[in-house]
Amino acid sequence: MMGREHEPTVDPSITADSLNRHYASVSTDACYEQPPLKHTALERPSLTHYVTDYKASKMLDTLRPTETGFDKLAWFFRLAAPVFCGPVADLINTSLLTSTVPS
Repeated sequence: MMGREHEPTVDPSITADSLNRHYASVSTDACYEQPPLKHTALERPSLTHYVTDYKASKMLDTLRPTETGFDKLAWFFRLAAPVFCGPVADLINTSLLTSTVPS
């Protein structure tokens, strides 16, 4: 078969964390200023429930078993939707309100 001779090799010692540490160490900028929030985040600061607990529960409850990114745990998220819906809604709302991904 063509193309098999030059398959890329993967170094198992290179992880996402090691790459992050490397780029953080070489990408320093003494003059860095955090960018301002997007104007859309400041338009309606009093509105904190873009996604309700009910909407988050429906999102979790309708996950398909073949959903990617959950390492085949979609069944667990569907089962625990009533418990997880509040924190998931809060996480989504915080992200939308601040235009950031909360730590």
